[in-house]
Amino acid sequence: MEIEPKHEPTLTPTSPQPGDDHARKHIISFISMLILTGISFYLVATNLLPPQTVIVVILILAGIQVLLQFFTFMHLDQKGHFFPLLFLFTGIIVAATVILATTIFMG
Repeated sequence: MEIEPKHEPTLTPTSPQPGDDHARKHIISFISMLILTGISFYLVATNLLPPQTVIVVILILAGIQVLLQFFTFMHLDQKGHFFPLLFLFTGIIVAATVILATTIFMG
């Protein structure tokens, strides 16, 4: 009874390497965040828009960056992250409610 050696599949230089898609996703996300940060700095440095508009645009760009961080670098898009996502979005809803209530009653 002979035991046959196991043959591992060989990867050619042109075949996708394991983890290439993951690294590519991180690089694209990182470059996107750099571009969003550059846009924010440009808007502040050039006084192109009124200050109130710049604040709103920067908050929107910051929100996009937060989502990129959560789903790219914190891997919240993978299975098994239901409870962290639940607690995260519950915290966002509570914080938004407190901020809204504070601005309505104080302002």
